[in-house]
Amino acid sequence: MELLYVDEPRLRSYYSQLKVKSRRLPTFSTAVGLTGPQIGASWGPQPDQDVLSMLNQIRIQLQRSGMFARSRPSEQDRWDLGRPRDDLPTATQGDLWAIFREELVELRTAFIKPNPDSAFLKDGLTLWIATADGAPRGEPDVLLLIQQFPFADKPFAAAASGYSMLSMEAEAFGLPAVSGIGANPVKALATFGALIGPPKVCTVLYRVRATFAEPSREFSLTTVGYPLGIWRS
Repeated sequence: MELLYVDEPRLRSYYSQLKVKSRRLPTFSTAVGLTGPQIGASWGPQPDQDVLSMLNQIRIQLQRSGMFARSRPSEQDRWDLGRPRDDLPTATQGDLWAIFREELVELRTAFIKPNPDSAFLKDGLTLWIATADGAPRGEPDVLLLIQQFPFADKPFAAAASGYSMLSMEAEAFGLPAVSGIGANPVKALATFGALIGPPKVCTVLYRVRATFAEPSREFSLTTVGYPLGIWRS
C-alpha cells in the first residue's frame, strides 16, 4: 500500500476511541485560538504504533459498527448520515448511519496558495476532487475533500437544500469566492490560480461533512468531506 495522505491527528484520535470496540461515533475536537482553528487530538496509541495498521483497524471497526459504506451518499441515504433509525431494517440502518465512506476513485489535487489574511489559508489549502461527468439530477457527482480539515467534527452530516459550492465556500468555511466552482471545480480553481495536480486513481476513506444538490450541475449531488487516509494498492 502506498500512502498518499493521512490525517494523523484524527487517525490517532479515532483509534484511541475505537480500540475499545465501542459503537459510539468517534469525534475529533479543535480549539479556536487567535489565529483561527487549532487542531487538538487524543493521543491514544503508543508512539510506535504503525500508521497503516491504525488505518486498517479503524476501517474494520467502522465497518463492524455500521458507520462505513463503500459508496458516495445518494439522494436516498444522505438525509440521515450519522442518525441511526430503529424503525428501518438493519441493513438500511447501516447505510443511513454510514457517515464514513470509502471509494476507489480518480482524484485530482488543487492547491490554493497561502494567504496570510485568511486563518484557513495561511499555510495554503489542498483539495482532493472527483467528478462524475454527466451525472443526472439527484445522483452522486462531485466529491470535494478538504485536506487537514481544521474544524471539529460534527455528529451528523448536513444535507442542505438551496445550497451550492459557491455559497458553501463563503458561508461554511470563509474561503474566497471562486467563480464557476459549482459547474466545474477543477477548471474554476485553476483559473483562480490554484495548482492542479494530475489525476490519480486511489482509494480514499473520508468523513462526510455535507451534501447538496448543485444547481450549476443539473442538481446532481455534491459531497463535501475530509479524508482520513488516501492510498494506492
